[in-house]
Amino acid sequence: MGWRVRSTMPAVLVTAVVLASVTAGPAAALADLPQRPRPLTAAEVGGFLDTRVPRLLAEHDVPGAAVVVVTREGQLLTRGYGQADVSAGTPVDPERTAFPLDSVVKSVTATAVMQLVERGRLDLDADVNDVLTELHVPDTHPGRPVTPHHLLTHTAGFEDTLTGAMPADPSGEVPLPDYLRSRLPARTHPPGEVAAYSNYGYALAGHLVEAASGLSYEDYVARHVFAPLGMAQAEVGRPAEVADRLDLARSYAPGPGGWVEVGRGGDNVVPAGGGYATVEAVGRLLRAHLGDGELDGRRVLSETSARAMREARFTHHPALPGVGYGFEQLRGGTEPMVGHRGDGPGSHGLFALFPESGVGLYAVQNGDGAAEGDRTVRDVVVAEFAERFLPGRPPGDAPGPAGDTTGVAGVYVTARIGEGGVARAAGLLDHRVVAAGTGGGLVVDGVAWRPAGGDVFRSRESGELLTLVRDGSGAVIGLGYGAAPSTTYLRVPWQVAPPTLLVAAAAGLLALASVALWPLHALRGRGRDRRGSGDGRAATLTAVSAALTALAGVLSVALLGAFPAGWSLVTRLVMSGSPLPALPLTAVAVLGWVMAAFAVTAWWRRRWSRLQRFHYALMAVGALLVALVGWEAGLVWRPLG
Repeated sequence: MGWRVRSTMPAVLVTAVVLASVTAGPAAALADLPQRPRPLTAAEVGGFLDTRVPRLLAEHDVPGAAVVVVTREGQLLTRGYGQADVSAGTPVDPERTAFPLDSVVKSVTATAVMQLVERGRLDLDADVNDVLTELHVPDTHPGRPVTPHHLLTHTAGFEDTLTGAMPADPSGEVPLPDYLRSRLPARTHPPGEVAAYSNYGYALAGHLVEAASGLSYEDYVARHVFAPLGMAQAEVGRPAEVADRLDLARSYAPGPGGWVEVGRGGDNVVPAGGGYATVEAVGRLLRAHLGDGELDGRRVLSETSARAMREARFTHHPALPGVGYGFEQLRGGTEPMVGHRGDGPGSHGLFALFPESGVGLYAVQNGDGAAEGDRTVRDVVVAEFAERFLPGRPPGDAPGPAGDTTGVAGVYVTARIGEGGVARAAGLLDHRVVAAGTGGGLVVDGVAWRPAGGDVFRSRESGELLTLVRDGSGAVIGLGYGAAPSTTYLRVPWQVAPPTLLVAAAAGLLALASVALWPLHALRGRGRDRRGSGDGRAATLTAVSAALTALAGVLSVALLGAFPAGWSLVTRLVMSGSPLPALPLTAVAVLGWVMAAFAVTAWWRRRWSRLQRFHYALMAVGALLVALVGWEAGLVWRPLG
């Protein structure tokens, strides 16, 4: 579902970096493309997959995977590798084993929306409130309503919200409109200005399908998308319901003793990522979109609508790939690719169309992976397939005239960030540090980007493109990445920039860690308390408070470390609505104020030696500094919201 969190590279960039190793520049005209000398054959493609995929599973420590390859003429082949259920030893069967679709469901949701647009039930450019009856999107930006177009292109301007999306068990599931109403996010940006990947936005699009059709989202998709396409082994719905009807693969994360099964729990945002299908079924969806909405003589979309879904409906610069309706434009091998990634706890898939060659591929795996570059079995498969079997052309990487990089230096944070809660901390981890480079170029996170014309720059390392985003006055306010068209990075003040917060947190934790020196104070100052033995109890309380605060600080560090290293557990805690992620730093905040009170009392009553009082005050300040960083990062409980 696009849930994962990473500290140095956003989830959506992982695929692009792999693909960029064999990338071309912006799309050329079809007539300029070298043509493949012969059609794909099942023997040739099957030989490649049978050799490469098992090796990748072993390298990345992933239990199983499945692949389907199609052309406009039909299904070329399906393949299954490894295990669908490790404990039972059940092999992956591409015709029977259903994998989570995760965010690939967004392509299904967009297909349903476009059907209703064709029937006059929805208007892509009308206020969603014209259709909604069970909730109302506030008019935060007067005269600029949220529309279906904004929802489908991730440009509605919603803050990110994850809490409660996937409860720990089905008892936490609620009807879709109830979830949407109770978790309605703030509109932090005017619609249509920045891209901020939004699961809430697609869940709301799914509810528009319900409101416009009079059917539940699940029923509508089953009747009007899956049934006409013959996708018998595909369903959208909640895990417990779907498990009774499909043969589901188990999902796994790496553990100290081997693979650990990752349960699915509940799902309150089905239109954003609650789907399951065999690769054979997904192959039929690929063929329908390769056929511009038609499969085996049955049309589910008009040719105009199908092509509109694949076109760039939002981009920060024409030279960069953009966001379509349910698709993102990517670079796959040596020709443009459109598709969607799906990422969930223990499952990762890539739905890829190569319209110019008339080829489609879906690769999915049932494990997070433990090797360097984890979660990329599907990415490598797609990239290497495209490099090997699709037409080639030299990359368009000629340098262009240098643009104006005045005022570009700073820290940029993903627009997919919550104003509060753990989603904010997750967003802060996804940031870019930018400086002006030589020859009119840029340096982003230590990597040089050379000018490619105007505000566009090309990475010297990967060949990918980025563009500067400017406001009405021409000032640089953000970055747009070709590798991540559904994400804009926005400049933040240095005082609240992630590097500043990390330095402040490190200083505070270092002060707290000095509690280890407190026993030396006790030995040195035994029997020298200036107020007599009556204050011994107070001295003990202050020492205990310091130790507890330091312990809470250690737990906080462990939690923060789990974000990039063990995203499945932390993300599940966040999306289930668990308060656990906020507990350690909330404890630091409460105990920090207790320590501050004790420190003031110690100075007032002249307890201990001057050095002891100074040391204790330093620890109190350290605790409050860590708590302040936690507050800014959304990792301190806010009872008043």
